[in-house]
Amino acid sequence: MPANNEFIKESTILQTLTMPFRSMRIIIFAIVILFGTSLFLQTYFHKPEILNDELVMAQKIGITQNLTQQGKLNKTPINISITRYTYKGLYWTFFQALRLEKMPESHRFYDAAQHLHSTLKIISLRIGNAAIYIFYSLLLGIIALIDGLNARKIRQANAGRESASLYHRAKYLRTGILFSSIFLYLTLPFAINPQWLMLPVIGIALSIFMQAKYLKKYL
Repeated sequence: MPANNEFIKESTILQTLTMPFRSMRIIIFAIVILFGTSLFLQTYFHKPEILNDELVMAQKIGITQNLTQQGKLNKTPINISITRYTYKGLYWTFFQALRLEKMPESHRFYDAAQHLHSTLKIISLRIGNAAIYIFYSLLLGIIALIDGLNARKIRQANAGRESASLYHRAKYLRTGILFSSIFLYLTLPFAINPQWLMLPVIGIALSIFMQAKYLKKYL
């Protein structure tokens, strides 16, 4: 039995097969922490004007969709559409499934439920805004990747500097920028202009460029 246990622990095949499940567990844990922190801070520091301020700023950055399936022009920004679907999912989870929507006004937790309702709207709106900048991040990331691979070709031809440490630092920097910016944006208990998300987008693109440039010369 000990030998079998050691085989299971050291088996590369089993580790590869179970990797998606381990990664999913980490992702779910991170989402729970992120969403729980956002709910706590937004509810604890509840300010009614945040939602209106965020909505005004969100309408300025939205990308308008062109045509609907019926061939009609749809002027609803994409981030607002994502916000609506996200809000419906969160509302069903917290209010319909838990029966909070039927809570009477005389209930002692009625005000807390209303604060939670406003919080779900703010979080949904910020998720919709973040989706726009994820698109920008992918676009700039592709450009940075191509440019970085070209710089790698030049480095190969000219026997340039070989630095695995720069590659790994850029990789960790990219991951850190991504998660820290999303965490801060979703949890800050005051209105923030979503255009500030361009800063982490640019930072991620630069780290991708550095990764591609300092990828091992001989693969």
